[in-house]
Amino acid sequence: MKDYLMQFRDQVFSGAMSLYKRTFLSFLLLNIFVGIISLLVFTPLVLKLMGWQLSNLVNQQEMMAEMNKTIMDGGDPSAAFSELFSNAHPEYLLPMILFGLLIYSWSFNLYYTLNDREVRAGNNGLSGVLKASFSRQILNIMSFSMVYYLLAISSLMIFLFAIGLLMSVSKFLGIIVGFFGFFFLLFFLIRFSLGPAAIAHGKMTLSQAFTFSYSKLSMKRSALLLLMGIVLLVVIGIIGSFAGLVVNLMLNKQSSDPVLYYSVSQIMSTLMGAIAGAFLFAGSSALYFRYSDDEVNDETSEHLLTD
Repeated sequence: MKDYLMQFRDQVFSGAMSLYKRTFLSFLLLNIFVGIISLLVFTPLVLKLMGWQLSNLVNQQEMMAEMNKTIMDGGDPSAAFSELFSNAHPEYLLPMILFGLLIYSWSFNLYYTLNDREVRAGNNGLSGVLKASFSRQILNIMSFSMVYYLLAISSLMIFLFAIGLLMSVSKFLGIIVGFFGFFFLLFFLIRFSLGPAAIAHGKMTLSQAFTFSYSKLSMKRSALLLLMGIVLLVVIGIIGSFAGLVVNLMLNKQSSDPVLYYSVSQIMSTLMGAIAGAFLFAGSSALYFRYSDDEVNDETSEHLLTD
């Protein structure tokens, strides 16, 4: 743990990259595992909710593309839209939301557990990570997520309402304040983004996690995180576009089977998600340990005392 803490507190980006390299393969395997569980449960729920057959789900991109073309051509998309939801069963929406929250919270705890075991013990074995991930922290992360999203939605509604009032007085002033105010709102919300890491790594309560994250991430640090996030999204977007182009060319040569195309697309999506996700979780873990109260102990002295 000493080496990681020294890296995090000296050069957090370098430390995050070291953690990323050590955990990426395990993260990818865990990400695939979570994805399989999600697909096995989400797919039937989505099909029931929408009243679709599996072929409708596979061809949803083509359906949305046709609807978009209708709109761009000035046509009425209502017929296509109503057909899309004509057999919907809204009673499946709540189970899908609840399952989504559960998987979301468990996956966060799972990935942070992977990082925590690597940082503290240099152990990223999958069986140990999976076993340790089933803890009460799942419910704490779920509670944090619900409170955070309520905070984000309410803040956005208040912001839009205030800008609307300001626009009625002065359109120019409303645009200026709205532009800068939007970024201020983003920075404010980013200040709470270390909450799940604080819960998973520090076993903090809901209030402690909010307080820790807000106190450690200043507006300046939040702005820097937003900038890094934008750069990461651009890089991932470029890589993903290139990979998608290669896959399309390969599939056009080998097969036009939509099921094969859908499967390969899901594989590529999982891989790209793992590349970005592993780095995001490594980065947030690094930031948590950078600002945490964990001590960099002298391991040599500890061994001498125990011998």
